[in-house]
Amino acid sequence: MAKILGYQLSETSIKLLKFLFYYRGMTALQLAKMYFKSHNPTAVQKSSVHNYLRKLKDQKLVTSKKLDGDNYVGSLYYLTQAGLEVVKSLLNIEDGQTGTGYILANENKEDTQADLEYGIYKPPMEQIHHHLILIDFFVRLRLMSNQQVDHRLSMYASKEYEYNGKEAKIRPDAEVVLPYDRHYCIEIDRATESHSQLIQKFENYRHYFEYAEEINEKLPTAIVFVTDEKQYQYGMNRRWTNVLAAYLKTMGDYALKVNLFMLPLNKVEHFIRFETYRPQLNRKVQTLLEKTLIQKGNYKDVQTFKQPTDYSSIDYMIAFTQTKYHVYFVRVAYEYDASIFSGFHHFINNLGDIHRKQQTPYKPSGVSQAIFYTDERPFLPDYMRKNYDLPQEFLSHLELLSQHLSMYKLPL
Repeated sequence: MAKILGYQLSETSIKLLKFLFYYRGMTALQLAKMYFKSHNPTAVQKSSVHNYLRKLKDQKLVTSKKLDGDNYVGSLYYLTQAGLEVVKSLLNIEDGQTGTGYILANENKEDTQADLEYGIYKPPMEQIHHHLILIDFFVRLRLMSNQQVDHRLSMYASKEYEYNGKEAKIRPDAEVVLPYDRHYCIEIDRATESHSQLIQKFENYRHYFEYAEEINEKLPTAIVFVTDEKQYQYGMNRRWTNVLAAYLKTMGDYALKVNLFMLPLNKVEHFIRFETYRPQLNRKVQTLLEKTLIQKGNYKDVQTFKQPTDYSSIDYMIAFTQTKYHVYFVRVAYEYDASIFSGFHHFINNLGDIHRKQQTPYKPSGVSQAIFYTDERPFLPDYMRKNYDLPQEFLSHLELLSQHLSMYKLPL
């Protein structure tokens, strides 16, 4: 153990201090999982982290708050003002420094962290449970095998914009980046927001998207609602229906440009892999469908059309016989994935143009839907029309979606 900046700090102590800096506060168990890179740290490992935290508290670099409730036990640990100054020195953060906030990039020796005031680094005491679910999300990201997913917290992911002459801000809880520079806004969802509050949230996002396009700023790939595992066991379908209805009512054309997902914590790794390999899955589906339709469907030709905002993803396919053609709406989708609904709504609205582009002697023989998935079957709410004030056009399209629909499971 060496004396650094006037404090007795071991390599383990320094690593724990940095984790508390990056993530604004964690439980001892979360720190043990992250430090030892294990979802199930041993009793010895957990005891070791507690001992280091006690020493850091004795040096007034770390403080804690006792947790109340059944979901998390023990205490929440976070930096003191002195602890923050020590970490800023350890990371060579200069006065007034700015940065993007990406954590893995910073750990790989890029200067991404900014010189922010202490109040920003303190955990949100009025939303501790919400914060700890977010930390569990980050733990799962960091413990993924064979893939590193860079991420940053709300103070860096938030964006200011101007709407109708007024200043506003979107405040996702976090942001992650996947290959091909795809950015995902993370929203921790405890099912406490009402339908009207969800509409306000999505209206805020839509206003920002309008502003971003005006200044030629790239839009995120998706908004991802992350719930705890209990929500997945009890009431996930109902909550998704509520969130999805608010999204479809609010986002307009941006529902085609920015997707919406919902997933529980225990599905984080699968979701990240699914989204990472989505372009490859789309190519696999295209090859599979073209081959199957020609060899087993007695079609002589198949044409594939890509989504207007994502040229790696299939929008629809047209299969031709000598005299007829059949149109297939195609999606590679996650379990709770809004692109099925926004995409089908757009597809039906443009179906007349699709038919008009086909030349004689071909005659239409019908429309079918084919949805491909890799884990759980995508959930299609059948009661959205009863409980939510969606436009009649959407309701009729939801009914059409369930007709002539087939779902196929793919290996990931």
